[in-house]
Amino acid sequence: MQGAWQTAVQPPPGQAAFEAPLAPHAASSPGGDGPSVSWASEDSGCSDSLDGSESSLGSSDASEAPRSIVPIVAVQFLYMVGLAMTVPVFPFIWTSTPMASGDDVRGATLHANGIFINAAAEFFSASFLGVLSDRFGRRPFLALASLGQVIDFAVAALATPRLRDMCGDTWGHLEEQPALYMVIARTLAGLLGNLTIFAKASVADLNIAESSTRNFAFLAASIGLGFIIGTPVGGILAKRFGLHVPMTIASCLNGLSIVIIWHIPEPLLAKNRRPVVWLKANPFGVLSFLRSSRFLKFFAAMALLDQFSLSLVTTLMVPYSVTVFGVDKSVVTTLVLAFGVTQLGLFALFLRRIVMTFGEIAVMQAGYIVSWASYVALAVISYMGVFPLMYVACILLGVGTISGPTQTAIASRCVGESEQGVLQAANGSLDVVGKMLASGLVSLTFKPLVHAGQPSVIWWIASLVLLPGVAIALRVLQLLPPGFREVRGGGAADWADQGGSSSDALSPRPR
Repeated sequence: MQGAWQTAVQPPPGQAAFEAPLAPHAASSPGGDGPSVSWASEDSGCSDSLDGSESSLGSSDASEAPRSIVPIVAVQFLYMVGLAMTVPVFPFIWTSTPMASGDDVRGATLHANGIFINAAAEFFSASFLGVLSDRFGRRPFLALASLGQVIDFAVAALATPRLRDMCGDTWGHLEEQPALYMVIARTLAGLLGNLTIFAKASVADLNIAESSTRNFAFLAASIGLGFIIGTPVGGILAKRFGLHVPMTIASCLNGLSIVIIWHIPEPLLAKNRRPVVWLKANPFGVLSFLRSSRFLKFFAAMALLDQFSLSLVTTLMVPYSVTVFGVDKSVVTTLVLAFGVTQLGLFALFLRRIVMTFGEIAVMQAGYIVSWASYVALAVISYMGVFPLMYVACILLGVGTISGPTQTAIASRCVGESEQGVLQAANGSLDVVGKMLASGLVSLTFKPLVHAGQPSVIWWIASLVLLPGVAIALRVLQLLPPGFREVRGGGAADWADQGGSSSDALSPRPR
């Protein structure tokens, strides 16, 4: 599982374990605008040689760019805290609307519909905004994404019963149709973009070879930490002061992000800006990159299923537990917290050691198997009716997320240095599709299953959806290109038995 909590594993000194791959072959473009790089071919799979040219990040005037990533990390952290605060609150705001009339199951369905609409809008705007950010810089689009969250959370706060009654005369139909306003706000937030995509691009703009892994690790840590802080705070504030309070604070945090963005230097250097290529400004153009090699096609499937698994947990866990076990809403928040703490603790303290001991391939395979087993456990626990066992399942789901960073690191070494951006953009699009798949499943099946007395079937369905990811992970040795070098035991092991030899294996990038 990856999605929002994707991270990079920082290698020990002298080990280029999870760094970007070798630069691809480059040639001058006909217009003289610089090197044009072709995607990896179906046969080659990975780039395996340097072309001798300097990348824009490593060029002599890269120092012109602001070197500190602290403001970007701070903005990402505030964004994630605000988003996490809404996780235990949003389902019950939908439940409180006249459309749900206090029915938690109906509220969960409306919540899933809201996520689907938001993700669909984000999918169709992401490529367009990404192309524009390559031309006009990152700051305007970081601010736009934050503005979308400000509007989304502010409208949700106004849609809560307390503020709805207070503002009914002022906002007209808000009191009668709060769900409609929330749908509009969720759509607008999606169209204005996902801040994490532009934050990753900003960090990439500021990277140099020596700090790339560390910088992305800091960004990933801010995402995990924000989730761990925001989730319980949102639940506590909602229980003590009302549903409108965490939503209002989340909106204000994103407003603070806009102030920070306004005062930071533009991360993208003028010399690195690209003209707008409208052909690429469509939601399917960037995904075509994943067809450029055999392994990337299967990586796309795994990344999609990873995000599906993660989104299903964050979308369904809270309303499912309230509906099936009848526990207090604030208690259910601790389930999501157990998942987040397990994931962050595992990534920060143990993942690098586990990878060095067992290797990337084994860790990725174990992650998929554990995630699949977690869904089976959730279904079985529902039949048992023992709520405390849900914590065990959530901890297992957190452990299963080890598949995310390892498969991303493997994929990043199978594309050229100048293709890291398009790989992340394609990965981001897959994240959105995964969210749509998970929210769509909840929207279509949760209410009918509850009314049929079989809510646990949704976890059986989820385990079946994830099963192809397990199958691909177990076959990954046959899918990797010849000469791929796995990180293991402080070094890199050649997969010579897959058709390559140690002489043509990828070498670690110079540091």
